[in-house]
Amino acid sequence: MTDKKREITKKTADRIRYFRKLLGMSQEQLAFAAGMNPAFLGHIEQGLKCPTIDTLQKICSALGISLSQLLDFDRGKGDVNAEARMRINRAVRRLDAEDANRVATIVEEIVRMKKE
Repeated sequence: MTDKKREITKKTADRIRYFRKLLGMSQEQLAFAAGMNPAFLGHIEQGLKCPTIDTLQKICSALGISLSQLLDFDRGKGDVNAEARMRINRAVRRLDAEDANRVATIVEEIVRMKKE
């Protein structure tokens, strides 16, 4: 593995761990939600394995984030709104489409009122 690939693999591993812990998930919970072997996810989080795009997409789907959010290495832990967004995403995923749209409308209205 080249130094650059090792660096990207490590940053990706750190981001996966960051978002997993932000959601309060264990490695096993995330692995099962992503449809993968827990040991394989452990190797990814340790930076021992370089995941494919398909694997990253499964992990992102299980975390409720986009691939671009995962790979945005510059944002990382300094993103003060990340935890709030993750909590909202986790709650909304439990709703049907109609109720999720209602929640989105409420959040948009609150943001609009705060800006006035």
